[in-house]
Amino acid sequence: MASHGSHSTALGLTAAFVTGIVFALQIFLTGRLRSHLGSAEIAGSVNNLVGLVALLCVSAVWRIPQRALAQMRESGLRPRWWHLLVGLSGAYFITVSSEAAPEIGVALLFVAVVVGQVFGALVVDRIGLAPGGKRPVTAARVLAIALALVAVALGAIGANGDPKLGLLALVVVAGVGVAIQQAGLGHMTRVSGQPIASALVNFLVGTTALVVVTAILTGFQPPNGWSAPPEDWVGGFLGAAIAATLSKLVSLFGVLPVILGLVAGQTTGGLLIDLFEPSSGHTVSAQTVVSVALTIAAVAVAGIAGTRAARQRRPECVPGD
Repeated sequence: MASHGSHSTALGLTAAFVTGIVFALQIFLTGRLRSHLGSAEIAGSVNNLVGLVALLCVSAVWRIPQRALAQMRESGLRPRWWHLLVGLSGAYFITVSSEAAPEIGVALLFVAVVVGQVFGALVVDRIGLAPGGKRPVTAARVLAIALALVAVALGAIGANGDPKLGLLALVVVAGVGVAIQQAGLGHMTRVSGQPIASALVNFLVGTTALVVVTAILTGFQPPNGWSAPPEDWVGGFLGAAIAATLSKLVSLFGVLPVILGLVAGQTTGGLLIDLFEPSSGHTVSAQTVVSVALTIAAVAVAGIAGTRAARQRRPECVPGD
């Protein structure tokens, strides 16, 4: 039984880690689109519109809305209002990160996101916002967060030039929003039984808000015109896949383990991107490399905590389960 819990936790962390690498690639592409268009708002709107169209097509082919409604009728469960509004967090994150990535580099961007994500995840699990209910603040979880904070400090020290603390603060807030967003997505997946339906609602709400704001601020007239390399326009497809994957993972494993696995993948992916295609004026320092290693260590600690929690919960199951 213990082996099953260990394998389950390892699977969740691994899936979240891979998703984090894809997340870093999405932010990199959206950041490049922002640089070409000259507007973070327009780049974020394009990203969300592409993801929304992809989800609508998949949902139509697989009849996802019909399945979700049938599941809700059968179970009698309904999403709460805040489950639907978490898409606003995703819209804010993609806009802020597309602005920050070219300015501070992808690696430092995701090291900054760690602060918001780990604190947000701890609070979400502690007060019971996630589908799994309340989860205790254990010594292992505190240690994992401490390692993540040290990683952030080292990443900031290793930043080349001006670390742009104001921009980093906005990224931290976006990281908190990501943790809350994952809790809402997990709830919607539990209610509907369809991760893609959760991602669709998330994108629909976020895209609507982002398009309205972008229309007011820019009139959808990019300062640099609409020319950009073809690959820069596909970030939304990756975002749609990420949202669907995370909504399922959170419903299975809780917010904190998934967020920490996601963070490890994000920082690793950001480091690789900055190594092979760094932003102008930003090179990878030794401190940045160490900060990524510490973040991965935090994930390992969280995995140990998740395995122990699974072992403690197992005896409560019905005999013969």
